[in-house]
Order: sequence, then C-alpha cells, then structure tokens
Amino acid sequence: MSTEPLQPHEVRWALLVPLKAPVAAKSRLTLASALLRTELVLAMAADVTAVALRCPRVALVLVVAESSEGLEPLQRMGATVVVDPSGQGLNGSLRYAAGLAAARDHTYGIASLVADVAGVTVNQLTRALDASASAGTAFVPDVAGRGTTFVAARQWGSFLPAYGLHSRRLHVEAGFTELVLSDATGLRLDVDTIADLAAVSAVGPGPRTRSVLARIDGPLQ
Repeated sequence: MSTEPLQPHEVRWALLVPLKAPVAAKSRLTLASALLRTELVLAMAADVTAVALRCPRVALVLVVAESSEGLEPLQRMGATVVVDPSGQGLNGSLRYAAGLAAARDHTYGIASLVADVAGVTVNQLTRALDASASAGTAFVPDVAGRGTTFVAARQWGSFLPAYGLHSRRLHVEAGFTELVLSDATGLRLDVDTIADLAAVSAVGPGPRTRSVLARIDGPLQ
C-alpha cells in the first residue's frame, strides 16, 4: 500500500460557506427594498454554493448559518446546512463545522469561502484549493487588501480562520500563505456596498445574482 502524499489535485475538500441571516445581512447595501436585499443575499449564496458543488476538488459543501430558516433552496442544491448550537460567532462556528466534516472523513482538507463572492468561478476555486493543498494553510485577501474571502487548511486541525477586522493581517501573522492568483477577481470581490455590487456586476456574477440585479432600478454606483 502506497504511503506517498497526495498530489494537490487528489485532495478532497469540505467547503464551508458562512452565511449571516439573510434578513440582517448587507445592511450597507442601500437598496430600495429590504426584501430585494434579502433576495440578493440568498442569490449570491446560491451562486457561491453552486460553484462549490461543481468544483471537482470539493466532496462536501456545508453552509454555516445562524438558522436554517429560508435556506431550503441551498439544501435542494445539495449543500448541508450547519447551525452551531453554541452560537459562538463566525470563526468558532466555522471550526465547529470543520469538526463535523472531519468526523465524516478525517482526510478532508477544510476550506471556507464567504457567501457573497458572486463572481467566483469553478476554475478560480479549483486553483485556490490546489494551491492551498501545496501550501498547507492558505488564504485569499479581498480586493480591498484588508479582509479575507477564502481560508483553507490541508489538515482540519490547522483550520483556524480569523475572519473579521484586519483579517488579512491576522492570517499572515498566523503563518497562512497568502495566495496570489492570476485572473481571480471574482474570488476576491465580496459585496458590502453598492460600489462592490457594481464591481461584481462588471466582473460577471452567477445567474441567480444576475437575475436579482436585473430588477434593481437605476445605476449601481
């Protein structure tokens, strides 16, 4: 029996998608309708989930949420919704979900991808996972250069995400490799403001996000 380490393309990943409650998320998006904002949050999450499910490196997709309410469309797509019963915050809940994934298969690599990078592609995610398998622990910074959109660890015990204020600096200080991938704007472009939404629209979001954007009156600026 061979004991040679797996090549990056052979590593199977559990991909965690953290999602805030849609009704409370993206309060800085000054859309005319709170209902439309909720629909946009779910559409972006669905597009990210769809990319994860199509990624050839991903064996398991877990949506990590505060509640399963309203997330049936993601479950029907093939994702599993995980609710942390202790409510220990984003990073703690991601660690909780990582433990659940490891309990299914301890050989999984663990990665997390924020739910609002609606322009991410399967190719971008695949390259990030392969680079992470080689690096051991890695992250992708957001386009602003302060935050983080993607965190990964080849061994689940090393999956120690530090999302939040100054997360890029925190991941660097923790020894995570910062991935510099060409043509990967969609992976780095998260949405917090109308300007971000305009940028995602220009990059080309997934079909569900495009459908909601088509119903927004006026320019995105």
